[in-house]
Amino acid sequence: MEVNASFVMGIVKFNAENQIVSGSTVTQLTTNSDGSLTETPVTTSPDTTVVNSILYVGVAGGAKIPGVGGVQIYIGFSSLGPLTVYLSAEFPLILDPDTGIAIGGFSGA
Repeated sequence: MEVNASFVMGIVKFNAENQIVSGSTVTQLTTNSDGSLTETPVTTSPDTTVVNSILYVGVAGGAKIPGVGGVQIYIGFSSLGPLTVYLSAEFPLILDPDTGIAIGGFSGA
């Protein structure tokens, strides 16, 4: 059996305009029409005074059995609540043993 796991944790600091503050750098995030984010440095008198911060945690783990398959899970949380959950399985899931109907694997968020 092969087992894997990882963990990440951090704090994001914000100024009064809800811009990200990292030392002397201030960054503005903009949401594009397709849902992606654009990160733009603030160059005109950036406010580096931190007024709020958010803690985030990410955990990933899984297990694999040679010849059978495996499962993997990713979970993300912040101090504001859950961010995401993703589960994938790479093994046959028998739905009907009489006919042998099975799902070869699945994933979902």
